[in-house]
Amino acid sequence: MAVVGWLWRRFGTEPELKAVTPRRLVYCLPMRVLVEQTRKCALSWLNNTAGVGRVGVHVLMGGEEPEDWDIHPEREAIIIGTQDMLMSRALNRGYAASRSRWPIQFGLLNTDCLWIFDEIQLMGAALPTTAQLEAFRRLLPREDAGEARNSHRCRSVWMSATMKRDWLETVDFKRFLEGAPQLTFDFEQEVKAVGQDGTARKILEDRWMARKPLNEVNAATGEADKLAKEILAWHKDRPGTRTIVVVNTVARACELHDRIGT
Repeated sequence: MAVVGWLWRRFGTEPELKAVTPRRLVYCLPMRVLVEQTRKCALSWLNNTAGVGRVGVHVLMGGEEPEDWDIHPEREAIIIGTQDMLMSRALNRGYAASRSRWPIQFGLLNTDCLWIFDEIQLMGAALPTTAQLEAFRRLLPREDAGEARNSHRCRSVWMSATMKRDWLETVDFKRFLEGAPQLTFDFEQEVKAVGQDGTARKILEDRWMARKPLNEVNAATGEADKLAKEILAWHKDRPGTRTIVVVNTVARACELHDRIGT
């Protein structure tokens, strides 16, 4: 939704919509592993849409080689990073960046950007900071833009499976929160609107409504062979289904995989 939607607005629609769509997509995540996954997906989508070369994909994460993502402000770019690296730059205190580049990166990340904050339930103190920054952009217009609302051409999107609006009620942003649109997934409403003819919708409905029984095995820790037999016996009685096994360590998971595979 976030990445491909932005690509479509920048490259696949009428000029009027492109003109109001920020040229940089800043994807902020709380964990390193999520950054790597998002980068991989973004590159795959760019390959599938012939966007390679037109959009730079840059990663800001501790331990990564520094990139010159800030030397071409006129180009479309997807900037993916951890919250410490991105938020410190948005606050003019860029971690692992020389002080001479602080104001450059500060300006780029507070102008002409669509900020995506994902998995916000894991962001901790960074979450109210994101809301305050959005409020400051609305309250402090650029001098050359007069009093135009949100003249910095920045927008923020917060995404979570457990979203609560009061998480964003900071001292300055709460005045804007009432008018902020909230996009939610209402399954029953979606099915009614789209109907049952769509194959993709039917597959989603089947998975959403499917019975998902939860069972505890009798095998104890260390009894990998017994556990494998229980799982195989359970799965054998339910052909065409998927059985998910949850264990508490990677070592147990690998051992169980070997037992079931043989």
